[in-house]
Amino acid sequence: MGIFSFVLLFPLMASGADEFHLLSRISFDLPSEKDRNYLGVEASQVTISDINAELIILEVFNMYCVHCQAEAPRINSLFEDVNLLYPSGQVKFIGFGAGNTEMETEVFKGKYKVKFPMIPDSDYRVHKALGEPRTPYILIFIGKGPEVGRVLYRKIARPLETQEIISILESNLRENK
Repeated sequence: MGIFSFVLLFPLMASGADEFHLLSRISFDLPSEKDRNYLGVEASQVTISDINAELIILEVFNMYCVHCQAEAPRINSLFEDVNLLYPSGQVKFIGFGAGNTEMETEVFKGKYKVKFPMIPDSDYRVHKALGEPRTPYILIFIGKGPEVGRVLYRKIARPLETQEIISILESNLRENK
């Protein structure tokens, strides 16, 4: 790998708050009014930093990933549990389909009855900004306040550690009150 290749790849290998700042520069379409209302945004062209939530849970999946398919019911269950614990919307979920088209993303969302916004990432921009993790990948970061962008959790979700995630949410929402 030459210097030129390294210079091009270096921004993609960032971690922590850098991941958030890289993601905050990537805009994506959010044509569904239901998804815009859930995320607390008005425009149909948005970035991660536009999401109105104290904590954001981001999932990277791929429609063809057997692990993503197997974990989908657990992620749906986590979504339901979080909404029961924090009904005022302090925590928001969003998914990005690494390499998936809009149709593939919608098929995955429909087949696995996913209730949170799932965005196609057909050009892998989000996936690359996160360092090209294996899927399914879960990232939790602070969405508001002085520590916006601070990563609280990042892990390949095989298996999804639901109780660990709930504990992280409880701890951080308690600290931020």
